[in-house]
Order: sequence, then structure tokens, then C-alpha cells
Amino acid sequence: MRLICAYSTCLRFYRVWLFMVLGRFLLRDDDGGVFSF
Repeated sequence: MRLICAYSTCLRFYRVWLFMVLGRFLLRDDDGGVFSF
């Protein structure tokens, strides 16, 4: 079951990276993005 453990670890890292990218996109509203609060 090493493959499943590696897959869960990769999924966790991908989720963290996705949240970081989304946070950076949300915080960057200088170019009139979609989420410009």
C-alpha cells in the first residue's frame, strides 16, 4: 500500500499548493482580476 500513501501525500501537497496559488490570485487585484474586492 505504498502507492496509496504516496498518492495521499501528493494530493496533500497539491491541495496546499492550490490554496497558495488561489490565495495569491485573490490577493493580487491590481490588474482588475475577477476577484477584486
